[in-house]
Amino acid sequence: MKRPGAGGGFTLIEIIVTIVLAGMVAAMIISLSGTALTRGPDPVVMVQDEADAEKVMEAIISDYVKAINGAGYATALASIYSTNHGPNVTKTYITSLGGSSTVLQVRVQGAGHAMTVLLTDKRTSSADPKASY
Repeated sequence: MKRPGAGGGFTLIEIIVTIVLAGMVAAMIISLSGTALTRGPDPVVMVQDEADAEKVMEAIISDYVKAINGAGYATALASIYSTNHGPNVTKTYITSLGGSSTVLQVRVQGAGHAMTVLLTDKRTSSADPKASY
């Protein structure tokens, strides 16, 4: 005979087994995810830093193209060299082996990477073809 009101729920052992299994599954999920849960925003910050570095490099190249194609082509490299583009930018003059050309190496350091561009002073008269990038 059945007692009235009995038999409709879970037994204590079933509840304990369910809680233990849920804990084991949660532990496996956390161990498999590693540090992805705790370091989630780092990739976003890295991509933002890289985008900022690209923005600086694009501004430098834009300034160079304006200077080399404009009336100030003779002083284009000096203009780029003297302009402050931020703390993550290094500029170095490089002289070729023959000494006939000067090249300005511009390096922009981003988060985990660096971009380098070489700018030249080869457009020496307004009759030379304009540079385009």
